[in-house]
Amino acid sequence: MIKHKIQIEPEALADIQDITEWYNQKQTGLGNRFQETTIKQINSLQGPSNLCNPL
Repeated sequence: MIKHKIQIEPEALADIQDITEWYNQKQTGLGNRFQETTIKQINSLQGPSNLCNPL
């Protein structure tokens, strides 16, 4: 299985932070939940992948 390394550009990290703050202004804790979910999803991309296994 292949393990992927994910690199996130500084601009994308800044966007995630801005969105987190915006959601937290709309509802307490909502931005934090958004950020936690986003990090989990990004980290899941680093895991082993079966998508490109040779036949």
